[in-house]
Amino acid sequence: MHTLSTVADRGSLLDQFSATRLGRLRIVHVVTRSDTVAGVQRHILDIAKSLQDLGHEVFVLFGGEGPFADVLTEWGIPHRPLTFLTRPIRPHLDLLAVYEMARILRVYGPDLVCAHSSKAGIISRITGRLTGIPVVFTVHGWAFTEGIPRSQRMLYRCVERLAGHLAGRIICVSEHSRQLALTSRICDPDKLCVIRNGLGAVPNHLKGDPGASPVNMIMAARFEKPKDHRMILKALTAVRGNWRMHFVGDGPERHRIERLAAQLGLDGRLRFWGVRDDVPEILKDMQVAVLISNWEALPYSIIEAMRAGLPVVASEVGGVDEAVKDGTTGFLVPRGAEDTLRERLQRLVEDPALRVGMGAAGGKRYQSYFTLDRMLEKTLETYASALNGSNGANR
Repeated sequence: MHTLSTVADRGSLLDQFSATRLGRLRIVHVVTRSDTVAGVQRHILDIAKSLQDLGHEVFVLFGGEGPFADVLTEWGIPHRPLTFLTRPIRPHLDLLAVYEMARILRVYGPDLVCAHSSKAGIISRITGRLTGIPVVFTVHGWAFTEGIPRSQRMLYRCVERLAGHLAGRIICVSEHSRQLALTSRICDPDKLCVIRNGLGAVPNHLKGDPGASPVNMIMAARFEKPKDHRMILKALTAVRGNWRMHFVGDGPERHRIERLAAQLGLDGRLRFWGVRDDVPEILKDMQVAVLISNWEALPYSIIEAMRAGLPVVASEVGGVDEAVKDGTTGFLVPRGAEDTLRERLQRLVEDPALRVGMGAAGGKRYQSYFTLDRMLEKTLETYASALNGSNGANR
């Protein structure tokens, strides 16, 4: 879950973006949550560690307390919590968060602030304007995307329109997110670029065997919104054959899902792993990956499954269809389409050749579009453009 491939052997990348060429940069990353190590946090970990390997200085600020701080310590990445940075909009605390962050930035003196997640993005952009430090905001999913309650969408769309012009660049992790920003008139189109999430390679012994039996299916995701574990359980009640379902992750909905599984008579065919830091090792023993959600940007768990050579069944929301090609690397399921999910899972359980073919296609797609090298190079190009005020990275 927290694996990272080194950049030490990336000759051209080191030459282009090392501290020797750019000068030793000080870069601060900011994220709202530290109570989990999910997609946003692993993105920061990969980028921050890669920047350190290239000779730059990195510092991470985050709201709250939790396991993210422990992983940052383990990886040797300097960090500290922001006392007043919280997820809900609370004007008095938000003002204090701006003041607190401005004070830290003035002491640390970074060249660039890189914000992640909606609330941290807003606080960072305001603070960047007050301190004169350029800000790059990476959108890991707009808070006004489809599937989110209407009142929340309207509020955050208004807030993002006000804050949009404060960023030097805005990185969208999917074309879907960029298009949503354009239609919502969040900022000048020239500030937007698309850099899809990427992961480092894994050795061959961590590749899955999708043709094996019994068919082990896995969903690696927190038990909270936007994930829809309930729909998976209901669909599985009618799936025939020799299969087991594995859930990796924790969260406020976990106990409710466990109770529902028992009520549906599924508990004997399910395994709840809890939070794990060895997901690549678990994936090698899986045959199918599943991710059912009400909204997404571009989830890391899908890329991780493709990297392992597994077919993916996922909800057709956000930028998911930019990774999963329906009928080729897996299946896409419309939001809430329980019957379609059931039919797609049944097909994969019954057909090992289909699983093998889709898994191989997914592995090739990962190699072409979703590597850590590709993400890192484009991200560093965008950082450089934000520092010199030029146009954003090519889409």
